[in-house]
Amino acid sequence: MSSPGSLAEAVIQGDNVPPSTRIDRPPIVHPRREDEHNDQSSSNGEREMVATTALPVLSSYKYNSGAYYDTARSSTSDPSRPGDSRRDGCIPPSAAPMLYRPQQNMLHRDTSPTIPDGTPTTTHYGDQFSNAHDFVVQSMTNVFNHIQPEEARKAEEYERWRKAEDERQSKAEYERRRKEEDERWRKAEEAIQKLDAKKLQSAMLDAEERGYVPRCNEDTRQSLRGQIVEWGQMGAVVERILWLSGPAGVGKSAIAQTVAEEMGRILGAVFFFSRPNKRDDPNVVIPTLVYQLAVLLPEYKLLVGQRFKEDPSIFGKSRRSQFESLISDPFLSDLSQRPLTLLSHLSEQLFTSLSHRPLLIVLDGLDECNGRDAQREFVEMIACHAQKDKASRLRWMVCSRPEPHLAAAFSSIDCQGICRHERLEIDDDGAQKDALHILRAGFADIRKRYSSQLARDWPHDGDVTFIADRASGHLGFASSIIRFIGDHEYDNPSGQLKVCLKFLERTGPNNHVNPLHPLDLLYTQILSDIPVTTLPTTQLVLGLLILYGNERLTALVHANFLGLDQATFYHSLQRLHSAVLVPPASEASTKPIRVYHASFSDYLRDKVRAGKFVLDEGAVHLYVANRGLQWLSHCCKEPSDQQALPELTWPEGPTSPDSQTVLDSVCEFAFTPCWRAFPQVPKASLSSLIEALKKFDFNIPYVKSEDEVRAFAYFIQWLMSSDAKSLAFVNHKHPNKPGKKKEIAIVWDEEYPHDFVKPFGRNARPITHLSIHLQLRTRTKTSFHLITSTDIKDMCQLREDDILIAFMGQTGTGKSHFIDLLTGQEGRRSGHSLASTTSDIQATRTRRSGYDHRVVLVDTPPFNHTHKSEMEVLILISNWFARTYKNNIKLSGIIYLHRIIDTRVAPFEDLRVFGDLCGDRAAARVTFVSTMWDDMNLRVYEEQETRLKQELWKAFIHRGSRVDRLRNSTTQEAWRIVEGLIETADRREAILLQEEIVDLGWKLSETTAGRALHSDLQERVFRQKKLLERLSAQIGKSNNLEVRAVLERQRKETERESERMQKLVDRAATEVKKMKIPKRRWPMLLISSARPRSKPIKIE
Repeated sequence: MSSPGSLAEAVIQGDNVPPSTRIDRPPIVHPRREDEHNDQSSSNGEREMVATTALPVLSSYKYNSGAYYDTARSSTSDPSRPGDSRRDGCIPPSAAPMLYRPQQNMLHRDTSPTIPDGTPTTTHYGDQFSNAHDFVVQSMTNVFNHIQPEEARKAEEYERWRKAEDERQSKAEYERRRKEEDERWRKAEEAIQKLDAKKLQSAMLDAEERGYVPRCNEDTRQSLRGQIVEWGQMGAVVERILWLSGPAGVGKSAIAQTVAEEMGRILGAVFFFSRPNKRDDPNVVIPTLVYQLAVLLPEYKLLVGQRFKEDPSIFGKSRRSQFESLISDPFLSDLSQRPLTLLSHLSEQLFTSLSHRPLLIVLDGLDECNGRDAQREFVEMIACHAQKDKASRLRWMVCSRPEPHLAAAFSSIDCQGICRHERLEIDDDGAQKDALHILRAGFADIRKRYSSQLARDWPHDGDVTFIADRASGHLGFASSIIRFIGDHEYDNPSGQLKVCLKFLERTGPNNHVNPLHPLDLLYTQILSDIPVTTLPTTQLVLGLLILYGNERLTALVHANFLGLDQATFYHSLQRLHSAVLVPPASEASTKPIRVYHASFSDYLRDKVRAGKFVLDEGAVHLYVANRGLQWLSHCCKEPSDQQALPELTWPEGPTSPDSQTVLDSVCEFAFTPCWRAFPQVPKASLSSLIEALKKFDFNIPYVKSEDEVRAFAYFIQWLMSSDAKSLAFVNHKHPNKPGKKKEIAIVWDEEYPHDFVKPFGRNARPITHLSIHLQLRTRTKTSFHLITSTDIKDMCQLREDDILIAFMGQTGTGKSHFIDLLTGQEGRRSGHSLASTTSDIQATRTRRSGYDHRVVLVDTPPFNHTHKSEMEVLILISNWFARTYKNNIKLSGIIYLHRIIDTRVAPFEDLRVFGDLCGDRAAARVTFVSTMWDDMNLRVYEEQETRLKQELWKAFIHRGSRVDRLRNSTTQEAWRIVEGLIETADRREAILLQEEIVDLGWKLSETTAGRALHSDLQERVFRQKKLLERLSAQIGKSNNLEVRAVLERQRKETERESERMQKLVDRAATEVKKMKIPKRRWPMLLISSARPRSKPIKIE
């Protein structure tokens, strides 16, 4: 850009001007005198010429409020117009813009161009006027006084330049902020994707998987619905929780669905539990709610994205942590006590966006959530949030049966004053009217669908009243009747109505209050309509669903496991559509059959209620156990030629392109039900089952989830106490030995491991170890190693093929925290103080893809332990590693942690001991990891790391040790470091301490590390004794009374300190005595030719 001023000078002086501001220099125009006629062709042909100055015009500038405007238009003369004097880009005076201002407002300059003889000059601008003769300027002073002075033009030019520069900087700042905003939205979208993978779609409001969704009719439950909607819409309310309770099938879900739909923009999220339909997992509730809130609220979506950015492993934490981080904290109204972070800023934006708008969250069917503890936990978390935030925007509507534990939870102190309780009764007037309305509306709909079959007055009012009386206000009963009569499969509503009336007339009066009794009668009638020849198949289908249904039991797997083809499977369920939702064949590979309501499952398992239709659970268990063994035989490494394997029945034959996928799905499902069924088979039926076990090859894959592995472990426990215990041989000779490679590892966390191992004892002797070595002597002998806990307390819980990673370092370096990251159990071991949290060797197993449970993380106490001496720590470490080495278990790697902020001398002392026990051969398996990095002091820490590499760690690095950083506290970052050691686990080496104790048979006091500590302890005892002597001397020195008074006060403190130090002296002396090598051993050590293969690493 041209500098301000230079451009203006070029304009005035006619110098070269940049192309963007090109100036045309017009020639001189000679207009007529004032006394000439308008006609330009004067008779004498002469004119009095007036010297005229034509100023050049800037084509790229505009005039506005005294400035030039753009005159970039054609300046060629128009010959057709008489008197047109425009020539060569000159501006005739008549076409010039009005540049005049009052004379007193003009700026005068002595350098204004004039004609020496005083003849006025004329300035021509533009082509606005048609004739140059139209305008004569007598005084040039007015014209030039209207031209801006050079300084003013420079200032104007500079102002334009400054504004352009400000605009450029503003654009750059806007672009920077836009990128930051885009990044936040990108993280928010990533969070949505993670939530999408975690959420349970079928539990949401309009989920297709829910199938039939109960709703209130327009006129049912009006009063209660109105109260709930009014409560949910109130901006300020004390009762922020509403508990809607009532018996099964009374209409709680219908009210929850209808209220949720009526809330509109007030609705935040919903979760519809259903035990029969497998919507009972408590771990998916919070992700599902968070997903819905994030989709609804953009501000909350950004907040969730930031939360996931800061803590990607949040779903690996407890439900309470998830609830607090993702639901409670973001919606807190009082942000004054929270630190000024991006999260708090986003929370403030969320709170502002909601204004006074409440958000309703609905949890329907909480009593069908898996586990009473989980049910109580949700109530407690909700109550805690409601108590903590009095101005919370969240409203909670919870619907459930009035189970005692839920009634106690909602009646607790935490819920007092903030919980509103609404009860749904069955036999009250409102329920009676609602049931009647459901029947009338349902019959009207059926009459409309079958208008050609049914009369306008169908059914008779007396029939409707009769059914309503039998329903007794039970909305589930009324809805079931309507579904049964209008069932498309029967396609005969009139005939179905007669069946219902006849059935209900046979019941007689109820002698006791049983809200489900009419519904039980309906279920009985539904099952009675199934042909006798089909009923056993139908009961088998329902038995497998109710007793062993899970997410893997799709309709396709269901049919194949039972050996039913497509036609037989659907025929067996044809008359159950009013009680069971059956997916079409096109969705059979992804969707299961589902019971509409838990009352049907309860009915089938209750002999008093179901009578002859009750499930024979023993027969179902026997069938599942036998059938499971048959399907699992497909997985055997050496299938028997004599054993016929089951084949797929849908699709038929192995040539189908999807047959292998279906077969794998059936085998995956069969594993858990098969082993769970064995302990539940009646003893009278065991003989045939034992024969099947004898022919089974147990050499199948066992890389399963923990629940699946636990099912197999309990099968083994049952086997040891059953008539088939002769098939299992337990190794009682070496129970404390680690597992062998040939043994199949079965690892799970047992809540009471000692109770589990009791049946494996012999001669009524109690078992103290926590693992079992046994062999199943069936068709092929298969050895197993049952490990009851991932926390390793006994050597027998280890295995020869384990990958041992030891963690060492000083107190406060983060060893326990590192292990918590790897196991996904943050805070389980680590604390927040710098005191030692590890007082003993702690080993734990963790699962890693590709390695199953083979990775063992060993947390060692630091040598600068808060409550233990160095020698006590060395004894712990030497004993543990000596035992593992004796059992052929070598270390796969050592991670030595160091705080990058630590500049103390203490790390040198610890590293010196570490070098003596590690040795040079194992140095290549060591990784030094620095912790507690932050970006604020990155350069300082990098310099510190460089010094460590060049000084303390130099000797180790020279022998192959690696250096790494724990850049952030995430599971991914921790595994990145550990996987570098796991990938080379086959190059395991013994450390020097193991070689000296195990291979050479040396005592701890004879090892390199032991002798070094022995010398240190002797020196420490000497220093402590000298310090005690000086303290005692100082107490009695002074004769000054004031000084003596001060010393007297200090004496008691000194005595206490002296006692503590004396204890340390005595303790150290005892350790020195233990460490002292007997004189008779010295000659043997000196002349012995046995030397370890490794050499100690000396730190200089």
